[in-house]
Amino acid sequence: MLRRVGRILVNEFTPPPRPRPTPSDQEFAEGYLAEGRVESAIEDPPGGDVQGDDTLNITIDVAGGETLYRAVQSPLGGPGRGSRLVGYHVPVRYTTLDPDYANDVFVVRWPAEVEEALAPYRPTGPGALRARAWNLLADFGLLLVILGVPLSFAGLLDVILSLFGQSIFSDLIPGYWPGLALLAGLSALVLGGSCSILGDSPVAAFERKRARDGAPPV
Repeated sequence: MLRRVGRILVNEFTPPPRPRPTPSDQEFAEGYLAEGRVESAIEDPPGGDVQGDDTLNITIDVAGGETLYRAVQSPLGGPGRGSRLVGYHVPVRYTTLDPDYANDVFVVRWPAEVEEALAPYRPTGPGALRARAWNLLADFGLLLVILGVPLSFAGLLDVILSLFGQSIFSDLIPGYWPGLALLAGLSALVLGGSCSILGDSPVAAFERKRARDGAPPV
């Protein structure tokens, strides 16, 4: 009996872990449905290898005049793009009234602008097929750049450590050579950047032509 009381007291007064885990889909489904408002967008601080997506601050007005403050990652990838959603009202789900549970939020439906932005690039009209092909090349180049950044960093770090007779990955990966990893990473950056620029230019030209012809943007 005393042990049961002790466990109850511990569970009741022990502070939750931080950051608290995001509720599961089932918990959100059984939670509350309300309207939230995107109040602001915060960019990921620069300084890392790749700057992440924005964080959207959402307020939720609940019964009794109370306001909950929640945060969610912007669905529009890339730094600064989340500001386009500031001011929108979105249906959300949450599970508790805890004012400190920042990630207790699930956006049920984003505005139509987000759905359009996340849709695959599918232009129509003369030259559309070529534009899609160039867009795929640009996307492939971006993927190479994303892969090349950590690979270059890891290779450079290991090359520097190898000068002192040490290595991070040699013991983990058989046949690993720091110089080859660095070369592969730099090659991915150069090739990826070239493909991205090469693919973006024809796509931009295609969209400018569509705009001149009076066609709506994709």
